[in-house]
Amino acid sequence: MDESEVNLWKFGDQELVSVAFDYLVLCTGTNFDYPIHSNKALTLEEWKEEFVRFEKQIDESKSVLVVGSGATGLEIAGILD
Repeated sequence: MDESEVNLWKFGDQELVSVAFDYLVLCTGTNFDYPIHSNKALTLEEWKEEFVRFEKQIDESKSVLVVGSGATGLEIAGILD
């Protein structure tokens, strides 16, 4: 396994599978964090600029792995469509 892979247990199975990715979005809780909520942006305009940079990173990647199905995970998955 290298830096761009993660091992996951296949749902309903006892098989461990390796999943490759360019970016890993791990959504495990209910606190909104980057990119939904920025700790750096002080204004709406700064937040928009930061979010545009995030979208560009996603657009330039070959694959994205979203882990979690909370509000943030669903929001990120929706952006990816």
